[in-house]
Order: sequence, then C-alpha cells, then structure tokens
Amino acid sequence: MEKKISSLADLSSLVILLFQNCIGKQSCSVSVVPDVFGGDPCPNANKKLSVEAICS
Repeated sequence: MEKKISSLADLSSLVILLFQNCIGKQSCSVSVVPDVFGGDPCPNANKKLSVEAICS
C-alpha cells in the first residue's frame, strides 16, 4: 500500500528536500529514513521512493 501525500505541506517539504539535494547535479541521492521524512507511519513495512526529474 502506498502512502499518499496527505497535504500541500507534505508535498512542499518533499519538493524542497529534492531541490536542496538534487537540482543542478548530474545525479543525487536522498536518504529515505524516518528522520528525513518526519516519522514512520508503517513501522516494519518495506518502503520505496521513486523520483524522475527531466531538466531542459
């Protein structure tokens, strides 16, 4: 089951995090850990994050 972005604030925080770590770089990584994403709503469940950015 995928966790949905529950608010505009959640989405804004994610976009800011990605901009700070990835924009202007040929490649980047972001740690997908509870400390970065504000907690773990489903402990002991496998999770993944997939992001695709296209620069022009």
